[in-house]
Amino acid sequence: MADLMNAMENQVIRNQLLELLQQAGPGGASEKVIRMAMKKAGSRAEPERIKEQLFYLEGKRLIRKVECKNQALGIAMDVYLLTPDGIDVLEGTREEPGIGVGDG
Repeated sequence: MADLMNAMENQVIRNQLLELLQQAGPGGASEKVIRMAMKKAGSRAEPERIKEQLFYLEGKRLIRKVECKNQALGIAMDVYLLTPDGIDVLEGTREEPGIGVGDG
């Protein structure tokens, strides 16, 4: 039963991540911003679990990670962007196992 609950929680987190990146728009969002937004939205997911689900979504090609650097300012961070496939999943024109879109 615990495995089923864990799987369902992961699906909810994945859906929240896709929706968050859709709201972020074409500029995407860094992992730090994603964690802060998830927390503000009431998610109790730990940072490591969020990282795992970002990796999962990236593997499904629903999101893309882009490394952003500015040597002059000493900035280097990964930014996550929603892909066209991710948009299709959110809009319901494509189904993807393991993503709990539209379930509340």
